[in-house]
Amino acid sequence: MPASKGSDLVKNWLDDPAVRESYEIPPDSGYWLFIKEDAVLFEIYQLVTYKKGQQKARRIDQAFTLEEARAIARAQGERHLERRAKQRAGPPTPNQLAFLFQQKLPIPLDLTFGRASALISALINEEIARLKQEQHH
Repeated sequence: MPASKGSDLVKNWLDDPAVRESYEIPPDSGYWLFIKEDAVLFEIYQLVTYKKGQQKARRIDQAFTLEEARAIARAQGERHLERRAKQRAGPPTPNQLAFLFQQKLPIPLDLTFGRASALISALINEEIARLKQEQHH
């Protein structure tokens, strides 16, 4: 499968020698945080985020030491995880409901965004496995 522009962007950031540290929060989520040494002012660190689906990375802060940059990164990661948990506990999106309805699945009244997301991922993974199986036969 060809790489997307987003995955190329992440690869470029990961390969950049000025990037001191990088984190995907949580793993395999598509939300990246990078700590990059400033190209001009070497004692300043830029904190940059990239979220899967965005066209480019976004600078969110800067720090004067690597330790300060790490503290900012930790706080940003915690905020991201809190927002994500709140979203997952909330109601499903109209697109999630439409997809599940098209699949003729029963939709419980207490369905959450997170549960809908897990159901959709499972359905997609099953379909991918089925298609791969068909290719081998």
